Amino acid sequence: MTRAPETNARRRDLVTAEFGFARAALARFREERGLVIAASLSYTSLLALVPLVAISLSILSAFPAFEDVQGRLLQQALGYVAPHAGAEVQTYLDQFVSNTSNLTALGIVWLAVTAIMLLSTIESGFNAIWRVDSPRPLMMRLVAYWTTLTLGPLLLGAGLSLSTVIFASENLSALGIESGMSLNGAVRVIPLIFAAVGLTILYLALPHRRIEWRHALLGGLIAAILFEGLKALFGIYLSRVGTFQSVYGSLSALPVFLIWMYLGWAVVLFGAAIAAARPEWLAARASEEHGGPLTPARCLLRALQVIDVLHTSGQAGDTANNDMLLAAASGDGDALAMVMMRLHNAGYIARTDADTAVLIRDLDDFSLHDLYQALGFAIDTFDPASASETPWASDLAALLAEADDAGRNVLAQSIRELLSKTGPRLVVEIPTETSAS
Repeated sequence: MTRAPETNARRRDLVTAEFGFARAALARFREERGLVIAASLSYTSLLALVPLVAISLSILSAFPAFEDVQGRLLQQALGYVAPHAGAEVQTYLDQFVSNTSNLTALGIVWLAVTAIMLLSTIESGFNAIWRVDSPRPLMMRLVAYWTTLTLGPLLLGAGLSLSTVIFASENLSALGIESGMSLNGAVRVIPLIFAAVGLTILYLALPHRRIEWRHALLGGLIAAILFEGLKALFGIYLSRVGTFQSVYGSLSALPVFLIWMYLGWAVVLFGAAIAAARPEWLAARASEEHGGPLTPARCLLRALQVIDVLHTSGQAGDTANNDMLLAAASGDGDALAMVMMRLHNAGYIARTDADTAVLIRDLDDFSLHDLYQALGFAIDTFDPASASETPWASDLAALLAEADDAGRNVLAQSIRELLSKTGPRLVVEIPTETSAS
């Protein structure tokens, strides 16, 4: 009799937790200025849209199996980038793409450069969402761009081909299906699935960080669903309100197109924020509660946990990746980000790439006070002569100097001496979806 209330309570806890994750993803999107990045991508897309579509069609033309879907692919692409911008914009885009077939070799190179510029801007935006400081090397970036440019059109082409086959199969009596409702549903769902897969590839390929495929897939799926819902709502707004048509007249297609590009990129970046926030949120749920402000004690604890893991990994001739560091810091992503930045700036650690780090200082070379000071929390003093007009300035300077000396003496223990204390060692386990829920 008690299992039903327990099950209901567990479901309520799960729903509450997922709402908490939604708030965390929104906070990540807001903190990393997702709307500002979306505006930048909208501007870049104006130049790169035609080259991207032209390159996609060129890739599909190399595969005879996709010959019949190239026209539908163009319609599908225009449906995503300008679903409600009016026939004028879609006609112009269609003409622009058709004109690319007459370009010279230099023009084709310029198309590729423009497309790469857009992907580079997307990568920079994703790196900001994932809080990556440095981009990957040039050759690795070009490989990631080529993967995105190649797999994206192939996935869209495969999706359109599959939907065509399913739609045609409705009329085959050999299937023994009296009604085509289920197949109609499949035809509607397939573009959504391939859009989610395409966004997942973007989230996996472009950020300079190792991304778990399940987190990227979650972000891609939610972004694809939001994208379809946004298209429907945007169409309803334009059909019922008609503000742009009444104000701009025949030029109304342009602001509609720009606003749609802006909203579309905002959805894509929000999906990236979901994928980026998921591992930190899972780690935080799996650990004990640690919230509150970034106090000096909290940051010093996280810094020592990070140094302990980096030292242990270094002793084994290995590096520690971000997931290991996040787990070592009890999932405290906010403190970890600040600690890693300050340890790097102070010369205690070095990034081998965006996902891994190593300790570059010997544990005997710095004390707890040195680490405390590197984190920016040591007591600061000042020259009383700089405030000679204040009668109590000299007394304050003396008190601060005395407090600094006392702190230096109390925290004089070396890091090696502290971390060598006997007791159970830290075992880093990366939380998963199953263990966290």
